[in-house]
Amino acid sequence: MTKIATHEVECQACGSKQNIRIFESMNVTNEPELKEKLFQGQLDVFTCEKCSYKTMVDTLVLYNDMERKFSAQYYPSRWIFDDSFLNEFTKHGEPEWTRDERVPEKVMGYLKWTHIVFSVDELIRYVMFRDRISEKWKQSS
Repeated sequence: MTKIATHEVECQACGSKQNIRIFESMNVTNEPELKEKLFQGQLDVFTCEKCSYKTMVDTLVLYNDMERKFSAQYYPSRWIFDDSFLNEFTKHGEPEWTRDERVPEKVMGYLKWTHIVFSVDELIRYVMFRDRISEKWKQSS
């Protein structure tokens, strides 16, 4: 499921504030055009209505490919230095939420093995890798 939220963003150039839509998760199986927008740098982009300053909004997003059964969670790299963020992971780097026994395995599924990335470029490369692997194994079957 794709999840979009409205956030107030302050322009880094002129200080003007405006509301924009931010993708918190994207389901590329249901909305394949989102993958292309990610690859083209068109998701979560802020363009100031006052001064036209343009930048990517650096916020977390879950990439979900139900067809190929993989997901990747992007976190802003600055979070690595936040102890409260680190507390959300096991000593092996697994997100604590994946260990929640109240969530049935059939619901959790492949999301339990969500790949963690800390840059949008890393997210794009990981998606490309998974796409290529999927195509390779499809051809050899």
